[in-house]
Amino acid sequence: MIDETYKLWDLIGTWLTGLSTLAAVIVSLLLSIRGRLNLKISAGIKQIITPGIDDVPSYCCVEVVNAGISPANVTSIAWQVGFFSRCRVRVQIFNNVNSHRLPAYIQEGEIARFMLPIQRNNLDDWIVRFSKELLEEYSKLSIRLTMKVCVYTSVGEVFRVKVDKGLIEEIIKNFSK
Repeated sequence: MIDETYKLWDLIGTWLTGLSTLAAVIVSLLLSIRGRLNLKISAGIKQIITPGIDDVPSYCCVEVVNAGISPANVTSIAWQVGFFSRCRVRVQIFNNVNSHRLPAYIQEGEIARFMLPIQRNNLDDWIVRFSKELLEEYSKLSIRLTMKVCVYTSVGEVFRVKVDKGLIEEIIKNFSK
């Protein structure tokens, strides 16, 4: 009788040890997934409205929100256009006073905005130069289908997001200037 009770408790202990090990593995996997960077990115045309000023300037704005629990360090931002071997990536420099500086350290829940002024009807404008110099080798359809903004981080992760339609249409509109 004592021998059978001992075997039963030994069996229960073995099962509890196995279940505890499984639970520890599941928890560690969940924690490793939660610890990854989670950036929400958008790229489009924004306007800054200032009370008392009639001029409403337009900007190409790339917004990066840290939706994860780990801080993120954005090291560079680039534009990507094209398929496969015709894919080109162009790094963008932001030196506007309304823009964050790169590299940008973003804590949990914070946002960083990177802005380029758009001055319509100005041939030296960023969007006119961007359309002419960087995108003239692609068709309008290719630009509409493949244009993305890329956000590079210090840990080697790259986040690619499709550009808003409004910005793509503005680039295509300035394509022939």
